[in-house]
Amino acid sequence: MSRPVNIVSLRQKIRNIENDQARETQRQNVMALVVVAQMLPQGVIKGGSAMAVRYGSGARATKDLDAARQQDEAHFLDELECKLEVGWQGFTGRVKQVKKPSPAGVPPQYVMTPFDIKLQYEGKDWKTVRFEVAHNELHVADSADKQISDELSSLFTDLGFDAPDPVPVMKPEHQIAQKIHAATFPNSQRAHDLVDLQILVANEEIDYSRTKELCEQTFKYRGDHSWPPEFVRGEDWDGVYTAAVENMTLPGVEILDLDDAIRWGNDLVKRIDCS
Repeated sequence: MSRPVNIVSLRQKIRNIENDQARETQRQNVMALVVVAQMLPQGVIKGGSAMAVRYGSGARATKDLDAARQQDEAHFLDELECKLEVGWQGFTGRVKQVKKPSPAGVPPQYVMTPFDIKLQYEGKDWKTVRFEVAHNELHVADSADKQISDELSSLFTDLGFDAPDPVPVMKPEHQIAQKIHAATFPNSQRAHDLVDLQILVANEEIDYSRTKELCEQTFKYRGDHSWPPEFVRGEDWDGVYTAAVENMTLPGVEILDLDDAIRWGNDLVKRIDCS
């Protein structure tokens, strides 16, 4: 089977497979994320995007792509624009910078530089991906795991495309350190990080000694609260956590209810701290 000859053919092939508008939209959103990931300059995919790349869309439903860059922002963007112009399997794109937000209650270190990547397929507008870039904090972008889930790969091969290459994602030890810091930040709303932590621990062989080093470095570098921290139920955690669990369709991973997850998270902190 050959890949679609134009945007009309691409959309029709997706429609024939999914036969449901919501599923069509979800498939295209995830495909767009993978397309951009194929053209990224040196760096790593992080956050919820890394969860989706590792385990598939059942681990995290996201339309955004988050990354940490190795080089300075100007050179990173120049290289990204060149790669998007050359394209990948008929997909091309252009970068548009958008205003950096200042969301209430979100620490500045979590506010990344946002861009919109306008993707085209065979010269016709297709999807827009919100792309957010962070600096190379604690050399997180200097080492990575190359990953892509079978599910994400099949989104393309089922349509006649070549399989996408594995892409660099943040190592699980770095991701655990960042998620513990984010979820235990005073007044944090990031209850969903407890879901991600359970998925990571269940699926990866974690180097707990290395994780302790990274946790200590992350907390010291960010300087807003101390290691070891404590998971505490936040004001809106019930709704945030429930939504994250309901959107998670990853087989073989048992997700705890919120009270048990908070206890589990504190046990995880103790295990790391004793390593």
